[in-house]
Amino acid sequence: MKKVLSILSLINICIFCIQSVYAQDKYSKNIADSERFSAGVLIGFNNAQMDGDFQAGFDKVGLMTGIRGIARITSQLDFNIEMLYSKKGSKIFSADFQFAASPTKDRIIDLTYVDAPMYFKWLLKDLASTWHVEAGGVYSRLINTKVTERITNPQVNFSYEEIAADFGKDDLSILLGFGHTWKNGFAINGRYTFSVKKFYKNNEFDPIDNVPLAAQDVAFLRNYHYSLNLSYTIFQRALKKKR
Repeated sequence: MKKVLSILSLINICIFCIQSVYAQDKYSKNIADSERFSAGVLIGFNNAQMDGDFQAGFDKVGLMTGIRGIARITSQLDFNIEMLYSKKGSKIFSADFQFAASPTKDRIIDLTYVDAPMYFKWLLKDLASTWHVEAGGVYSRLINTKVTERITNPQVNFSYEEIAADFGKDDLSILLGFGHTWKNGFAINGRYTFSVKKFYKNNEFDPIDNVPLAAQDVAFLRNYHYSLNLSYTIFQRALKKKR
Protein backbone atom coordinates (compact mmCIF):
# COMPACT_ATOMS: atom_id res chain seq x y z
CA MET A 1 0.00 0.00 0.00
CA LYS A 2 2.86 2.41 0.81
CA LYS A 3 4.37 1.79 -2.64
CA VAL A 4 1.07 2.52 -4.38
CA LEU A 5 0.56 5.71 -2.35
CA SER A 6 4.09 6.89 -3.20
CA ILE A 7 3.49 6.38 -6.92
CA LEU A 8 0.09 8.11 -6.81
CA SER A 9 1.59 11.01 -4.87
CA LEU A 10 4.30 11.47 -7.51
CA ILE A 11 1.72 11.48 -10.31
CA ASN A 12 -0.52 13.94 -8.44
CA ILE A 13 2.38 16.34 -7.86
CA CYS A 14 3.21 16.27 -11.57
CA ILE A 15 -0.42 16.88 -12.55
CA PHE A 16 -0.70 19.76 -10.06
CA CYS A 17 2.45 21.39 -11.45
CA ILE A 18 1.19 21.05 -15.02
CA GLN A 19 -2.17 22.58 -14.16
CA SER A 20 -0.57 25.47 -12.26
CA VAL A 21 1.87 26.38 -15.01
CA TYR A 22 -0.67 25.83 -17.78
CA ALA A 23 -3.17 28.11 -16.04
CA GLN A 24 -0.60 30.92 -16.01
CA ASP A 25 0.16 30.51 -19.69
CA LYS A 26 -3.21 29.30 -20.91
CA TYR A 27 -3.60 32.02 -23.48
CA SER A 28 -0.02 31.96 -24.76
CA LYS A 29 0.11 33.08 -28.37
CA ASN A 30 3.22 30.98 -29.01
CA ILE A 31 1.42 27.62 -28.76
CA ALA A 32 -1.50 26.51 -30.90
CA ASP A 33 -3.90 23.92 -29.48
CA SER A 34 -2.82 21.53 -32.24
CA GLU A 35 0.76 21.72 -30.92
CA ARG A 36 0.00 21.08 -27.26
CA PHE A 37 0.80 17.36 -27.44
CA SER A 38 3.43 15.41 -29.31
CA ALA A 39 5.31 12.13 -29.12
CA GLY A 40 8.77 10.80 -29.69
CA VAL A 41 11.13 7.83 -29.57
CA LEU A 42 14.55 7.49 -27.97
CA ILE A 43 17.45 5.06 -27.80
CA GLY A 44 20.65 5.07 -25.79
CA PHE A 45 22.54 3.31 -23.04
CA ASN A 46 22.84 3.19 -19.27
CA ASN A 47 26.12 2.95 -17.39
CA ALA A 48 25.06 1.50 -14.05
CA GLN A 49 26.33 0.67 -10.59
CA MET A 50 24.72 -0.29 -7.29
CA ASP A 51 25.14 1.34 -3.91
CA GLY A 52 25.87 -1.23 -1.23
CA ASP A 53 27.85 -3.79 -3.27
CA PHE A 54 31.28 -2.70 -1.92
CA GLN A 55 32.43 -1.73 -5.42
CA ALA A 56 33.19 1.56 -7.18
CA GLY A 57 32.85 2.58 -10.80
CA PHE A 58 30.09 2.60 -13.39
CA ASP A 59 30.93 -0.63 -15.22
CA LYS A 60 27.59 -2.21 -16.23
CA VAL A 61 26.59 -0.92 -19.68
CA GLY A 62 23.10 -1.72 -20.95
CA LEU A 63 20.55 -0.75 -23.58
CA MET A 64 17.86 1.83 -22.92
CA THR A 65 15.10 2.45 -25.48
CA GLY A 66 11.44 3.44 -25.57
CA ILE A 67 8.75 6.01 -26.37
CA ARG A 68 7.84 9.44 -25.03
CA GLY A 69 4.68 11.49 -24.65
CA ILE A 70 5.09 15.27 -24.51
CA ALA A 71 2.76 18.00 -23.26
CA ARG A 72 3.82 21.56 -24.06
CA ILE A 73 3.08 23.86 -21.13
CA THR A 74 4.82 27.01 -22.32
CA SER A 75 7.05 27.83 -25.27
CA GLN A 76 10.03 26.72 -23.18
CA LEU A 77 8.60 24.13 -20.78
CA ASP A 78 7.45 20.58 -21.53
CA PHE A 79 6.10 17.80 -19.33
CA ASN A 80 7.26 14.37 -20.49
CA ILE A 81 6.22 10.81 -19.70
CA GLU A 82 8.29 7.93 -21.07
CA MET A 83 8.03 4.15 -21.18
CA LEU A 84 11.50 2.60 -21.39
CA TYR A 85 13.12 -0.82 -21.62
CA SER A 86 16.16 -0.31 -19.42
CA LYS A 87 19.12 -2.56 -18.53
CA LYS A 88 20.84 -1.85 -15.19
CA GLY A 89 22.83 -3.73 -12.56
CA SER A 90 26.49 -3.99 -11.64
CA LYS A 91 29.81 -5.70 -12.32
CA ILE A 92 31.60 -6.90 -9.21
CA PHE A 93 34.86 -8.61 -8.23
CA SER A 94 34.54 -12.11 -6.80
CA ALA A 95 36.63 -13.00 -3.75
CA ASP A 96 38.77 -15.46 -5.71
CA PHE A 97 39.69 -13.03 -8.48
CA GLN A 98 39.83 -9.64 -6.72
CA PHE A 99 43.57 -9.94 -6.01
CA ALA A 100 44.60 -11.79 -9.18
CA ALA A 101 47.42 -10.50 -11.38
CA SER A 102 44.85 -9.24 -13.90
CA PRO A 103 41.66 -8.77 -11.87
CA THR A 104 38.36 -8.50 -13.69
CA LYS A 105 34.88 -7.86 -12.41
CA ASP A 106 33.64 -11.35 -13.22
CA ARG A 107 30.39 -11.17 -11.27
CA ILE A 108 27.61 -9.67 -13.37
CA ILE A 109 24.25 -8.65 -11.95
CA ASP A 110 21.95 -7.97 -14.91
CA LEU A 111 18.68 -6.23 -14.01
CA THR A 112 16.02 -5.54 -16.64
CA TYR A 113 13.51 -2.81 -15.80
CA VAL A 114 10.54 -1.11 -17.36
CA ASP A 115 11.08 2.55 -16.44
CA ALA A 116 8.41 5.25 -16.46
CA PRO A 117 10.16 8.64 -16.14
CA MET A 118 7.95 11.66 -15.50
CA TYR A 119 9.84 14.93 -15.73
CA PHE A 120 9.89 18.56 -16.83
CA LYS A 121 12.12 19.72 -19.67
CA TRP A 122 13.09 23.39 -19.67
CA LEU A 123 14.49 24.98 -22.85
CA LEU A 124 17.01 27.64 -21.86
CA LYS A 125 15.99 29.84 -24.79
CA ASP A 126 12.83 30.17 -26.89
CA LEU A 127 14.64 29.02 -30.02
CA ALA A 128 14.37 26.10 -32.42
CA SER A 129 17.84 24.88 -31.39
CA THR A 130 18.91 25.36 -27.78
CA TRP A 131 20.22 23.69 -24.63
CA HIS A 132 17.78 22.21 -22.12
CA VAL A 133 17.64 20.81 -18.57
CA GLU A 134 15.46 18.00 -17.19
CA ALA A 135 14.24 17.17 -13.68
CA GLY A 136 11.68 14.72 -12.34
CA GLY A 137 11.07 11.24 -10.99
CA VAL A 138 11.10 7.66 -12.28
CA TYR A 139 8.95 4.68 -11.35
CA SER A 140 10.61 1.37 -12.30
CA ARG A 141 9.42 -2.22 -12.34
CA LEU A 142 11.93 -5.08 -12.28
CA ILE A 143 10.96 -7.68 -14.90
CA ASN A 144 14.03 -9.91 -15.06
CA THR A 145 17.13 -10.71 -12.99
CA LYS A 146 20.19 -12.63 -14.12
CA VAL A 147 23.28 -13.22 -11.95
CA THR A 148 26.53 -14.58 -13.42
CA GLU A 149 29.14 -15.55 -10.85
CA ARG A 150 31.69 -18.25 -10.02
CA ILE A 151 31.66 -19.34 -6.40
CA THR A 152 34.46 -21.80 -5.60
CA ASN A 153 33.79 -21.89 -1.87
CA PRO A 154 30.04 -21.47 -1.26
CA GLN A 155 30.42 -22.16 2.47
CA VAL A 156 32.50 -18.99 2.84
CA ASN A 157 31.89 -16.68 -0.14
CA PHE A 158 28.72 -14.63 -0.44
CA SER A 159 26.46 -15.34 -3.44
CA TYR A 160 24.30 -12.71 -5.11
CA GLU A 161 22.38 -15.42 -6.92
CA GLU A 162 21.05 -16.73 -3.61
CA ILE A 163 19.48 -13.36 -2.71
CA ALA A 164 18.17 -12.52 -6.20
CA ALA A 165 14.71 -13.88 -5.35
CA ASP A 166 14.47 -11.26 -2.58
CA PHE A 167 15.06 -8.26 -4.86
CA GLY A 168 12.18 -5.80 -4.69
CA LYS A 169 10.18 -5.34 -7.88
CA ASP A 170 9.35 -1.63 -7.50
CA ASP A 171 11.80 1.25 -7.50
CA LEU A 172 11.54 5.05 -7.27
CA SER A 173 14.29 7.38 -8.49
CA ILE A 174 15.19 11.02 -9.00
CA LEU A 175 16.17 12.11 -12.53
CA LEU A 176 18.39 15.07 -13.43
CA GLY A 177 19.45 15.76 -17.00
CA PHE A 178 21.03 18.16 -19.45
CA GLY A 179 21.16 18.18 -23.25
CA HIS A 180 20.60 19.95 -26.55
CA THR A 181 17.48 20.16 -28.70
CA TRP A 182 17.66 20.82 -32.47
CA LYS A 183 15.01 22.29 -34.76
CA ASN A 184 14.79 19.08 -36.83
CA GLY A 185 13.26 17.21 -33.87
CA PHE A 186 16.40 15.49 -32.62
CA ALA A 187 17.84 15.91 -29.14
CA ILE A 188 20.73 14.45 -27.19
CA ASN A 189 20.19 13.92 -23.47
CA GLY A 190 22.58 13.10 -20.65
CA ARG A 191 21.00 12.01 -17.37
CA TYR A 192 21.94 10.99 -13.84
CA THR A 193 19.38 8.84 -12.02
CA PHE A 194 19.59 7.62 -8.44
CA SER A 195 17.11 5.55 -6.43
CA VAL A 196 15.52 6.89 -3.27
CA LYS A 197 14.80 3.39 -1.99
CA LYS A 198 16.70 0.13 -1.56
CA PHE A 199 15.55 -2.81 -3.66
CA TYR A 200 17.29 -5.26 -1.31
CA LYS A 201 17.87 -5.01 2.44
CA ASN A 202 19.52 -7.56 4.71
CA ASN A 203 18.20 -7.15 8.24
CA GLU A 204 20.70 -9.72 9.52
CA PHE A 205 23.81 -8.06 8.08
CA ASP A 206 26.90 -8.45 10.23
CA PRO A 207 30.23 -7.16 8.83
CA ILE A 208 33.22 -9.48 9.29
CA ASP A 209 36.71 -8.14 10.03
CA ASN A 210 39.73 -9.31 8.01
CA VAL A 211 37.57 -10.77 5.24
CA PRO A 212 37.70 -9.46 1.63
CA LEU A 213 34.70 -7.29 0.83
CA ALA A 214 33.87 -9.44 -2.21
CA ALA A 215 33.34 -12.43 0.12
CA GLN A 216 31.05 -10.61 2.55
CA ASP A 217 27.30 -10.36 2.61
CA VAL A 218 25.75 -7.01 1.72
CA ALA A 219 23.58 -4.82 3.94
CA PHE A 220 21.51 -3.35 1.09
CA LEU A 221 21.45 -2.69 -2.67
CA ARG A 222 20.26 0.43 -4.49
CA ASN A 223 20.41 1.40 -8.17
CA TYR A 224 22.09 4.46 -9.60
CA HIS A 225 23.34 5.16 -13.11
CA TYR A 226 24.00 7.78 -15.73
CA SER A 227 22.74 7.51 -19.28
CA LEU A 228 23.10 9.05 -22.72
CA ASN A 229 20.34 8.89 -25.30
CA LEU A 230 19.32 10.29 -28.67
CA SER A 231 15.65 11.17 -29.08
CA TYR A 232 13.42 12.25 -31.94
CA THR A 233 10.18 14.20 -31.57
CA ILE A 234 7.73 13.10 -34.24
CA PHE A 235 5.61 16.24 -34.05
CA GLN A 236 8.03 19.13 -33.86
CA ARG A 237 7.50 22.33 -31.91
CA ALA A 238 7.03 25.61 -33.75
CA LEU A 239 9.61 27.79 -32.04
CA LYS A 240 11.30 30.94 -33.16
CA LYS A 241 14.18 30.69 -35.58
CA LYS A 242 17.64 31.47 -34.26
CA ARG A 243 18.35 35.15 -34.55
